[in-house]
Amino acid sequence: GFPVGMLDDATYNDHNFTLNEGERLVLYSDGILSCKLSNGLELSQPKFAKILQKLSEVSIKKLHQKIPGVFKNIIQESSFEDDISILILERDSNKKTSTNANGVLRINTVRSAENTNTQTENA
Repeated sequence: GFPVGMLDDATYNDHNFTLNEGERLVLYSDGILSCKLSNGLELSQPKFAKILQKLSEVSIKKLHQKIPGVFKNIIQESSFEDDISILILERDSNKKTSTNANGVLRINTVRSAENTNTQTENA
């Protein structure tokens, strides 16, 4: 795919889905899969999915503390050649949200020449 926000002429497809209470959505940059494991192989998508599955019981509040240590233990430090970004969203089952009847939360990215902002609004 295209880098997000870098190409003015790029077009993207919208996809609707339901994130149920307690479920997580993980967005990550391609730099994650370019990392070399201690055995010299690149981190594959299935291996990354297994790592995330093992971390699924870690609270979202503690996850940001846990992930760097996990990567430090399995990734060759010299293999960080690309940016590494992870965004993990979780639908909180303990709080009431003001989503529509379908549970849709809309996230819009607004890009201008001066700055880049992300706006979140309940649909």
